[in-house]
Amino acid sequence: MATKSKNISFSIFFKVLAIVVGLFGTLQVYSGMGAYRDFPCGLEADYLQSAMLAEEVAAVRERLVVMLTLRGEDYILSGQAVSATELEQELTAVIQERKAATQRVADKYDAQIEAAIRMDSQEDKARLEWERSEKLAMLKAEFENKQAAAKDALVAKKIKLFNEAKSFIENYDGLFYSVMDSNQAASKEPEAYLALPYHGKVVLTQDQVAYIAFSETVFQRQAAAFEPRHKNGSAGIYRTAGGLILITFSLLWLMHTAGRTPSGESLQWAFWERLYLDAALLLFAAAATLSGSTGFSIALEEQSRLAPLVVQGGQLAFAVTYLLCIAYAVMLAKRWRSRSMLRHTALYRLLYELRQVVGGGALFIKAVAFQLLYLTALAGSGVLFWQLRERYALLGEIAGVILFLAVNYAAAKVLLKRLEGFKALAEGIKRIKDGQMECEIGPCGSPGIDEVIHDLNHLADGLKNALEREVKAEHMKVELITNVSHDLKTPLTSIISYSDLLSRAGLSEDQVQKYVAIIQSKSIRLQHLVDDLFEISKAQSGTIALKLEALCLNDLLSQSYAEYEDGFSAAELMMVMNMPEEKIMVMADGTKLWRVMSNVLNNAIKYSLAGTRVYVDVRRSEDVAYVTVKNIASYPMNFNEVEIVERFARGDESRTGDGSGLGLAIVKSFMELQKGSCELTVDGDLFKIRLGVPLLK
Repeated sequence: MATKSKNISFSIFFKVLAIVVGLFGTLQVYSGMGAYRDFPCGLEADYLQSAMLAEEVAAVRERLVVMLTLRGEDYILSGQAVSATELEQELTAVIQERKAATQRVADKYDAQIEAAIRMDSQEDKARLEWERSEKLAMLKAEFENKQAAAKDALVAKKIKLFNEAKSFIENYDGLFYSVMDSNQAASKEPEAYLALPYHGKVVLTQDQVAYIAFSETVFQRQAAAFEPRHKNGSAGIYRTAGGLILITFSLLWLMHTAGRTPSGESLQWAFWERLYLDAALLLFAAAATLSGSTGFSIALEEQSRLAPLVVQGGQLAFAVTYLLCIAYAVMLAKRWRSRSMLRHTALYRLLYELRQVVGGGALFIKAVAFQLLYLTALAGSGVLFWQLRERYALLGEIAGVILFLAVNYAAAKVLLKRLEGFKALAEGIKRIKDGQMECEIGPCGSPGIDEVIHDLNHLADGLKNALEREVKAEHMKVELITNVSHDLKTPLTSIISYSDLLSRAGLSEDQVQKYVAIIQSKSIRLQHLVDDLFEISKAQSGTIALKLEALCLNDLLSQSYAEYEDGFSAAELMMVMNMPEEKIMVMADGTKLWRVMSNVLNNAIKYSLAGTRVYVDVRRSEDVAYVTVKNIASYPMNFNEVEIVERFARGDESRTGDGSGLGLAIVKSFMELQKGSCELTVDGDLFKIRLGVPLLK
C-alpha cells in the first residue's frame, strides 16, 4: 500500500498540481506586493502607535527647527545664517562644475582640431582654435560671476526654505505647538494640550524643545485615513506570506519528486538540464532577475492606474520568474540524486581538461593561478577604465584603453612563450620521428614545457639504445642460428658418414666396432646438445620447475670436487679450494645448483691451461654466499663478459672443441631462477666467474 501511494505521489498529475499551486502562489505575491506601501500600517494596531503619526510629528518638528534656526528674513539677509563651511562647500561645488564644463569644451574642440590637422585644413584649424578660446573665456566669466554670487545664492536658498517652513506651520489647521527652553519644559507643560487626542514633546535643538498637539478634528481625520491603509497593508501581508508558503511548498515538492516516476525508470533529462550547472545558474539567474524586476516594478505601482494589459504583463513576469526558479531547482535536485552535481559544472570540466593537458602537481597549480591572475587583471582594468573615464573623460578613456592593452599584451607574451616552446617541441618530435635520434631539443624557458623536453630527450636516448639493442639482437639471432646449425650438423654429419661406411661390404670386425663406437659417441653428443638446448630454453622462458630447499654449500662443493677430481688430474690441473670450516646453509634447488657447479668445473677442465691451478674460493656476506672459480685459459679470450653467456657462444671461435656453447648460458639462467647471481670477469688470460647463492634465513 505504501509503495502504491508513493508511486501515485510521483505521478505527473501531482507534479502538474504542484506547479499550479506555485503559480497561484505567485499571483498571491503579486497581489500582495501592490499594498507594500501600507505594509507598515498593516503591522500596527492603531493610529496613535503608528508610523503615520510619527511621520506627521516629524514633519512639524522639521519645519519648527528650520524656523528656529533661520529666525527670519532680516537675520538671513544679514548673512549670519550662512556659515563659513556652507560657503566653502558652495564655492567648491562651483569650482568642480567649472572644471567639468571646461574639460568637456576642451575635449570637444581638441578632437575636431585633430581631425582638421589630419585633413591638412589650416583654415578649419584656426577657426576651431578661435571658437575654443571664445567658449573657454565665456565659461570663465560665467563661473567667476557664480563664485562672486555664491553667498547671495545661499541666502536666497535659505529665505526660500524659511518661507516654505513658515507657510507649512501657519496653514496647518488644528496644529498646536509651544516652544520653550529645555530646562523649563517640565514646569511649563501646557495643560490645555492634555485634553487633546494627541500631545507630545519633541527636541528641536540642544537648548529648546516643543510641545505639539493636534485638535480632535485633525486627529480623527488622520485616524480615518490610517484605517483603510491598515486593512490594505494587513491583507497585502497575508496574501504575500501565503503566496510565499505555496511557492516554497511547490518548490520543495518538485525537488523531492524530481526525476522520479511511478514505474521507477532511470532519470530523464530535459534538453536544458544538460547544461552545466554553473552556466545554467548564470543564464537562469539573469533571466529570472530580468523578469522578476519587471514584475516587481509593475506590482509596486498603483494597480488601479495601470492598463489591464500591463497588469497581466506583471503577473506573467512573476509566473516566468517562478517557472525559471523551479526549472533550475529541479535540475539541481536531479544532479544531486545522480551524484553528479560537482562533476557537471563548467568550472570542474575546465579544471579537469586542464589537468588532462598539463597533468597534476605544480604545473596544474601554475596554470590555474595564471587563469585567475589574468581574469582578475582584466576585471581590474575594466573597473579602473570606468573610473578613469568618469573622472577624466577622454584622457581617462585613453588611459583605460592603454591599461587594458597592457594586460592583454602581458598575457599574450606569456602565451607566445608557451607557443614557442610547443613549436620547438613539435619540431623535435618530428626530427625524432624521421630517425634523427641524436638530435636534442633545447630548453625554451617555460618550466612545464622544459620538463617535457627533458623527458623527450631521454626518450630519444632510450629509443636509440633500444634500436641498438634490436640490431644487436638481430645480429645475435643470425649468429645463433649459424652456431646451432654448425653444432647440430657436425655430429649429425659424422653419424651419417659412418652409417654409410657400415653399409658397405668387406669391413673387418675391428673397423665395424670402431665405426659403431664413433656413431654412439656422436649420438650421445647430439643428445646432450639437444638436452642442453631444451634446458636453457625452459630456464629462460620461466617454465622450468624449481624446488628450493635448505642446502649445505660445503657438502655440495666437496661432492663436486670428488666428482671431477679425475678430470682435473687428466687435464693436468690442480684444484685449490678455500672454504670456511663452518657450515654455509643456502636456499637453492639442489639439482639446478649441482648442474651449475658441474658446468663451471667442466668448463674449467676443458679450457684451462695444462699445469696451472684452478682456484675455488667460498665466502659469505650478510645475505649471500659467494663461490668464485678462477682459471688460466689455454687460448686467447677474444670475447667480453656479456657475449660469452649467450646461447651457443664459445671461447674458441673455430668451434672445434667438445663444448656446446650452452654451459655458461645455463649457469647464468639457473642462478637467476634461484634468485642468485652470476658475474664473469676476463683479465688477460685470467677467467673468473663468481656465483652468488642466497643464504638460508
